[in-house]
Amino acid sequence: KETIKKSGKWGPIIGSILGAFPQCGFSVMATNLYATRIITLGTLIAVYLSTSDEMIPILIANKVDINIIIKLLSTKFILGLFFGLLVDIIHKTKLSNNINEICDNDECHCKDGIIKSSIIHTLKISSFIFITNIILNIVIDRDILLSFVNNNKILSPILSTIIGLIPNCAASVVITELYLEQIIPFGSCISGLLSGSGMGLLVLFKQNKNLKENIIVLITLVAFSSICGIILNFLMGAGVYLVIFYGGRSVLGETMTAGEVMQFVSYTSMLYMYLGWINNLPRQLMDLVTSMERINDIMTQEPKIKNTEKACKPEITGAIEFKNATFGYH
Repeated sequence: KETIKKSGKWGPIIGSILGAFPQCGFSVMATNLYATRIITLGTLIAVYLSTSDEMIPILIANKVDINIIIKLLSTKFILGLFFGLLVDIIHKTKLSNNINEICDNDECHCKDGIIKSSIIHTLKISSFIFITNIILNIVIDRDILLSFVNNNKILSPILSTIIGLIPNCAASVVITELYLEQIIPFGSCISGLLSGSGMGLLVLFKQNKNLKENIIVLITLVAFSSICGIILNFLMGAGVYLVIFYGGRSVLGETMTAGEVMQFVSYTSMLYMYLGWINNLPRQLMDLVTSMERINDIMTQEPKIKNTEKACKPEITGAIEFKNATFGYH
């Protein structure tokens, strides 16, 4: 208990590291610890923002370049750490001396032994998560989520943030796939992955009795995620904005014509398009190698039904006759 409490200002750092692991278990664990004030609000926010859920398995399954995986993970880690420390500076959480409060609320009888109480509490949370996941899997349609973001690209950071709030692994899967398919930009992907805390928020509203505080945590998470996505998208497209700004000034100053500006923008867009193609080439080559290996396995597979040594070729006789058949192009 004393070790956890003494983490103090280092809590967001530890939380950001744990949240980076590919599952939402740490967000649930952090929620339980925060509900009893064993950890600070900043540590909870750091865990929520850095939680990667199913992002890493999807990236590995698609044979994504390791540099892209490192870029996504490091961005989430840095942002989770930064905002976690910022929240702890602004909001001083009064930590509790009663680590058994969560057991008292759940009536899991800690006095009967730590093993029994841990099993009871784990079963309660696991059952709650399991039932909720079943309901969400029935309700949520992955194709609808894909279409929802694809048809609203301008608002994609905010829409991605909203999708990320869905307490189900489908949210992180959809956001990651949209990014890999280049439907949403990097900033929008980060927005959705930052707000995607897995089942953490759902458990927070169940375990923490202070509804006002839970809503503040939710709003904080949405605000941080959306703002980060918008800023990242702006920075990623800063080159285009600078070209438009400089070109507009040059046209007004009559040092360039509008046609020359459009010509430069068109050539730059073509260059970026091919650079993007080259960036995706390693993943496409890996997909090609995997497909070729699969085809080779099928072609070299030994048939289960084999001809006998005395097998004979049957004699097939017959004729095909066409009547009143025509052929032509319209």
